[in-house]
Parts: sequence; structure tokens; C-alpha cells
Amino acid sequence: MNRRDLLKKSLCLAASTAGFGALSSRFSLAHAATMYSKSQRYLLGNDYRALVCVFLYGGNDSLNFIVPRDVPAHATYAATRGSIAVPRSELVSLTPTASGAAYGLHPGVVTGASNPPHASMTALATLFNQPGSPLAIVANTGPLLYPTTKTQYNNESVALPPQLFSHDDQSAWWQTPTANSFDRIGWGGILADRFGISNPNQNLAMTISTDGDNVYQTAADVVPYFVSAWGVNRIDNINPTWSEPTARRDALYQLLNGPLGNPLERTYATGFKRTVSNYEQVISALQPSETTFDTIFGADDAIDDDLTRQLKMVARLISARDTLQMTRQIFFVGLGGFDTHDSQASAHPGLLAAIANGLTSSIKRPSRWGSQIRSPALPPVSSAER
Repeated sequence: MNRRDLLKKSLCLAASTAGFGALSSRFSLAHAATMYSKSQRYLLGNDYRALVCVFLYGGNDSLNFIVPRDVPAHATYAATRGSIAVPRSELVSLTPTASGAAYGLHPGVVTGASNPPHASMTALATLFNQPGSPLAIVANTGPLLYPTTKTQYNNESVALPPQLFSHDDQSAWWQTPTANSFDRIGWGGILADRFGISNPNQNLAMTISTDGDNVYQTAADVVPYFVSAWGVNRIDNINPTWSEPTARRDALYQLLNGPLGNPLERTYATGFKRTVSNYEQVISALQPSETTFDTIFGADDAIDDDLTRQLKMVARLISARDTLQMTRQIFFVGLGGFDTHDSQASAHPGLLAAIANGLTSSIKRPSRWGSQIRSPALPPVSSAER
């Protein structure tokens, strides 16, 4: 089954399921099914799977990312979009859908100046158009329960997303299955709570973020592990390879390992020691891939967009899954700048080119990630506010 068929069947299942409560019970069964011994979990984990969430902060204008290419449909689109509409002649063509509808990608450059499309947009379209493509588009998704007219909105006659026009709240609603502002458990966090037990390595979290704290990976039990796009930050003064701070390091561990009567002290000490253990094993696991992915993504210093640099780190972490003893992982990658306001025409093209570059770099050579890896499922369209 290819990705597009999987998405179609999954959406049908979601439509026939009575709310997330029913899904929660299924997760409970799945969670129970993972309760094996460590050796059994490792054997079952040969079918490694990773979920990569790319979140576009500020809300990507998806209507200018994937644009109708049929003459009548494009005329309607252009009339609606006005001065920021992408000319039909400048769209990068996508293979028509099964129903015959034709679409195209934004060229990734400032439009109206007869500029050729950005190479990454052309590469993304080529990847999408190939038979059995690993890319798929899921359109018309968002926090609305059903289509809402302006009259219904003004009369408040239908349920609407809470806290509309609040940037932080709208970003949060996209990352969580609940509209309860006091219980923001994210989609990735729910999965980690249910499936984290399947990993043989129980010290390293199933959820890893290259973009810091986020709602998507917030969980009841699992605390996400953070790395930067450049690697893992080490606490220098307790670096075991450094000789000078030995006394300071020994004194710190005497405190951490000593009798701690306060529950807060014990929690802090446990978390601190786990953090030190995690970054030592992650640094070691990443060393073999330090230059492995340079031919795919480019050298770190040569990459000119943060998204591609983050996805390169995700690729390195996935390639180290055997060393880290991980069979299920959820990664969070973020790219900001989409709240473009009146700079839409000049700022949006570069952001779209960065998305395309990151996607194509991640997917074009998945074999380098390991024999069990499939191309990551990275959503090309996200809209936190639109």
C-alpha cells in the first residue's frame, strides 16, 4: 500500500469513528499489545517507524502553495486572491488528480517578473508526479468541525474554534486533539504515552524536537528530548573528557547521589542525571553520521535554511536508531516566519522554497537512513491560522 492509499483509508476510518474517545480505546489496546519483555520488544521493533511533524509557525498560506491550474478554477482563485494571486503561467505543474482536476505549485520565487521557478519547487513537483510517489496532499484540514459561512460566523450559530485571532492559541489547537486550554496534550504526546514502552531504550524519550518546546509533543508521562539542528549541547563543566573541572564534577554528583529528602530535589536529581546520560549516548551515536548526509542535505555551514538543517539532524538520529535502541520515534521540526502580513508577495516564496528543499532532501535518498527506513511523512501544507 502506498502513502496516498493509506491516507485515503485512514481518513475514511477517521470519518467513521465517533470522536477521539473511540480512538483512545484503540490506543489502549495497542498499548497493551506492546507490553513485552525488552528482548521481545527489540525483535518486534525491526519494522522501525518514525513520524516527522513539520510545523509552520504563523500559518502557511496554503491557497498560494497549491493552486488550481484549470482555467475556470484558476479564474475563481485569482478573483478571490487579488494582487497576491499566482499567475497560472508561472505554476509548476502537478499530475492531475484521479478526478481530472489540475493543480500547480507556487514557483518559489517572486511572481510577475518572469523568473524561472526555484529548483527545489521543480524537484518537489517531479517527486510528486513520479509513479508511486511518497508524497501526498491532504487538503481542507483544520480546526473547523464543518464548512462555515460568514453569516454563520457572524451569528455564532455554529461551533467555532476557541480563542480565534490569538496566535498562540490557534497554533496550539493544531497540535492537540482537544480544545481545552487547560489540558494541552499534543497528538505526538498521546502517541508517545501509548507506544513509548515499545522502545528497548527506556531512558531516551520517544519524542525528540529539533525546535525546542512545543505543544505537539506534550504528554502526560513522556518528557520530550531536545536537540538543536547543530547537534546536542553538552554541559562543559561535567564533560568526562575534561580534566580541569574534575573536583567540581565530583562535588556535583555527590550532591545528586546523596540523601535527598525533598521530593522536588529527588525529581530534579533524577532528571539531571538522565539528561547527562542521554546526551552522552546521543553524541556517541551521532558521531558516525557526522558527514554521511552532507551529500544529500549539504554541509551544515552551506545549508541556507533552518528547516533543511533540522531535517538533516532528524535523518542522522534516525540512522542511529539501532545504536540508540529505538524502534518507534516522533520528531518535531519547526519553521517560522509565515505570519507575513503585507510582506506576503516577497516573503512567502522563499519560505515555500525552504519547505520544498527540506522535503526533497529528506525523501530522495531514504536508503542512506538505513535498510528499514521509509521516506518520512512530512506534510507539505500546514496552516496554523488560516
